[in-house]
Amino acid sequence: MIKRCITYVLVLFSILIFSSVFYSLNRAWTHSVISTIPIGNSPRGIVYDSGNKEMYVSNSGSNTISVIDTSNHTVVATITVESFPIGVAYDQDNQKIYVANDGSNTVSVINTSNHRIEDEVPVGSRPNGLAYDPDNKKMYVANDGSNTVSVINTSNHTVVATITVGSHPNGLAYDPDNKKMYVTNAGSNTVSVINTSNNILNTTITVGFVPLGVAYDARNKAIYVSDSAENLVSVINTSNNTVSTTITLEHPPQGIVHNSRNNDIYVTNSAVNTVSVINTSSNKVVDIIPVGMGPVSIAYDPVNGEVYITNQDDNTVSVITTLPVANANSNQKIQSFQTV
Repeated sequence: MIKRCITYVLVLFSILIFSSVFYSLNRAWTHSVISTIPIGNSPRGIVYDSGNKEMYVSNSGSNTISVIDTSNHTVVATITVESFPIGVAYDQDNQKIYVANDGSNTVSVINTSNHRIEDEVPVGSRPNGLAYDPDNKKMYVANDGSNTVSVINTSNHTVVATITVGSHPNGLAYDPDNKKMYVTNAGSNTVSVINTSNNILNTTITVGFVPLGVAYDARNKAIYVSDSAENLVSVINTSNNTVSTTITLEHPPQGIVHNSRNNDIYVTNSAVNTVSVINTSSNKVVDIIPVGMGPVSIAYDPVNGEVYITNQDDNTVSVITTLPVANANSNQKIQSFQTV
């Protein structure tokens, strides 16, 4: 009887060890840099154009936008914009890209069908991040220098509201389930929550030091915030707008994005040239991926299952595959599902 129990324990132990090793190998196996793309000087913002399957990258040092074909990871167009472009966002209803020009206090509107500037919209001081509200067809712009958010009517490119938020607003993310816009305030260590139906400030949430990036996880109904001066990611429960947990990282986080296919969160670590992968079920870091120098912003391509990272210190974009090798090496297109 004792011998049988010992055998059972040894078999169980072997299974646990094998499972742990297999899981670790599988995580590393599905996250690897498959391409490095040279672009303009000091790339900052990045966004995916789902209509044309292209990535738009703002090059703050050269006042340009690089357009990347996601099917072959090549730059297919370079667009000159105004001074010091940072944030970029996509309006899927009108197939337009909006670019926040920090140095000229404007937002450039790009027609994605011909890669040409269609309009320039004056906003607040030092516009930074942007996010699109598809329910009300509005573009929200965080003005770092005036502590406001400008709301642009995308049908005529006019500012229809200006909302006072916290100090040095930076990133924005839209929650389509509750019709709220979340704004990180780097100078006041808070997140402002805007009711997009009336553009009134709904509440203010205290998070970690110097919050920058923000992303919405539709599956878990949570907002993830990178607290860049505290090596933390704050997780906000959108049902009650409270911080439900914090995730400790080894290094300061900056850009952040949600992968709607595997439900992971990806965070750039600029100081050490890596990307951390967070499993949203456990809210634990499950992988760390080396990328280019000074990674800042990050975007997800749901069709090819790839994550794009802007590396501001070596003027490149890193492309990470998040798919199993069987899919990543296939020439067949992977069917995408609706993302938010």
